[in-house]
Amino acid sequence: MRSRDLTLVFVALFGAVLACGDDGASDGASLGTTETSGSGDGDTGDGDGDTGDGDGDTGDGDGDTGDGDGDPGDGDGDTGDGDGDGDTGDGDGDTGDGDGDGDTGDGDGDGDTGDGDGDGDTGDGDGDGDGDTGDGDGDPITYDACDFPNDGPWVEIEYWQLGSVSSPSWSYSDTPGWTEPEWAWGQESWPEIFEFGGNSMTNDPIGIVASISGTWQIMMGLQDLIDYDYASVCIEGRSISVGSPATMEVSNPLNGCGVADAQISHSWEVHAVGVDLGNCMVPGAATQAVRIDPWGGSGKVGLKRVRVTLHGAVY
Repeated sequence: MRSRDLTLVFVALFGAVLACGDDGASDGASLGTTETSGSGDGDTGDGDGDTGDGDGDTGDGDGDTGDGDGDPGDGDGDTGDGDGDGDTGDGDGDTGDGDGDGDTGDGDGDGDTGDGDGDGDTGDGDGDGDGDTGDGDGDPITYDACDFPNDGPWVEIEYWQLGSVSSPSWSYSDTPGWTEPEWAWGQESWPEIFEFGGNSMTNDPIGIVASISGTWQIMMGLQDLIDYDYASVCIEGRSISVGSPATMEVSNPLNGCGVADAQISHSWEVHAVGVDLGNCMVPGAATQAVRIDPWGGSGKVGLKRVRVTLHGAVY
């Protein structure tokens, strides 16, 4: 009986010791590393990690470390599996939430240089094709019958019907600011033809011409002229002869400046003879003239047309 009682006492004491062992291990303070029967709570609490309850430092995805379970296992230890939250968190790593957003931007793809419109520094691609010299809007340069360019105001007379040598038809260049009144001489309102010395109108094989064996001149004024490059005279007609050309002087009689030996052929066609008078005309002068005076060869010129041009005129 005594032995039975001692046995019961021993069992009771041993049971008490075991009960005390369970209470110590329930918090995982020293024995939790080997226990498998705990209540699921590690040192840090009841399933919630130090950092939070599912939110990592940077975002809301799953981090690199795990998906809710600590590294060693699924029991109750320091890394326990409780609610899936270890010291590191419950699936949220330190690095990010898997959105893939880098530090540089949000994936729009815009670089530092531009927005992809493709506009270079030089222009907008309009390509108008306008060069330094012009845009093609200007009128092309034309030439008279003597190949002088029509690059200045000009006046032209033409004989096309029988009448008076001093009454030809007149035409003028379409020059803004320089029309018939600007060619007028002295106190007149237009230019005029002076002639003397046995001249007449005649019907020649090339048509109606003014037959000049004396002196013929066109009177003009240049009071509005400031400067010019050079003056030219284009004479159309022929030498009235069966076999000889005519030699003529073409000049400004007011200063004696001109060309003394211009020649025109006698064949039955309209010939064009160009004479460069240089700067024989005087800018700003109210009275100027261009004279044609045949003096050699046949000594007779049939005039069809005469044009005087002031090239590069400034007025």
